[in-house]
This record gives sequence, C-alpha cells and structure tokens, in this order.
Amino acid sequence: DPTFEELLITSYYGRGTDGFGPLGPYITSKEAVDDPYNLLMLSRHNEKQLDRSFTGAMIVGIEKSIEYLSGFMTLSPGSIIHMGTMGIDGITFAEDVKLGANDYVEIEIEKVGILRTYFDDKREIFS
Repeated sequence: DPTFEELLITSYYGRGTDGFGPLGPYITSKEAVDDPYNLLMLSRHNEKQLDRSFTGAMIVGIEKSIEYLSGFMTLSPGSIIHMGTMGIDGITFAEDVKLGANDYVEIEIEKVGILRTYFDDKREIFS
C-alpha cells in the first residue's frame, strides 16, 4: 500500500503528459528566491482571483519530493518538478461553464512571475 506522501507525489505521473504543465518563457534561479517556503501564490481566471496560498503550506516539501522522485526517475540539473496544486486543490470549474478561446488562467508566484494559459474548451456542454 502506498503511503500518504506517495499518493500525493505520484499524481506527478498524470502531470507528465504532453501539453500539460506549461512553462516559461523564463525559469527563475534558486538565487532569485531567498526562501522557497515563503512565497505568495495566486491563481486567477480572467483577472478574477480564485485562490491565494503560500508555498509554506505544501503537504510534501521540495526535499521529500526530490528524494522520492529520484528513486524511480533520473533528475538532472535543471529538471523541473511540478509541485501540484494550492489552496482549494487547484482551479475547478462547474461542469456547465464553457471556456472560450479568450478565457485564461493565470498562476502567479512571488519572485518567480506570472504564467498565463489560454483555453479553448472542446467539451460538449449538456443542458
């Protein structure tokens, strides 16, 4: 049986698909961040704030994630590990909300930057 931490970290498998986890256009160095456990994180949908949290609220920390993942995959200098969701466990939308080509989600991390991702929702919405 997997441990609680393994269950949290193994959701990383689902995040390894092509097109998931957009990055860039820049990556911040660790020298630019004094304390990775004291960064404000915000998520917004079309400028409306959805969530606010701090990196210090992570259930599984950076070191534990690196230790676990390096047990079954090669982590090289510069490897990027997506650490998961924040606050309300990510951004959720009601099933009947249709996202158009101009809808976007922004994730902001203090001292790192803002990443904006646009969506063109292909789901069929049933009434």
